[in-house]
Amino acid sequence: MFSYEMLADLIEELLDVDADQLTPHTVLSDLAHWDSVDQLRFLVRLERRLTVPVDFDEFMAAMTPAELLVVVRSALPSPRAQAG
Repeated sequence: MFSYEMLADLIEELLDVDADQLTPHTVLSDLAHWDSVDQLRFLVRLERRLTVPVDFDEFMAAMTPAELLVVVRSALPSPRAQAG
């Protein structure tokens, strides 16, 4: 399952953010490099890593890493669907 730590690692890597600056409830727009361009770059990188599309509107509406994690997990196939 895609974890918060995996998501945080991607955010830290893309935005060059220190781990101590990021919590599940950090408002992403408060981060120095989180702008519309980096938001789209992050979405593309995320979809490539997951190999599934992420709902654009839900992604753009997410304000925190915790909200992003909900969006990401909803894009992933359920374990039952993979087993069947």
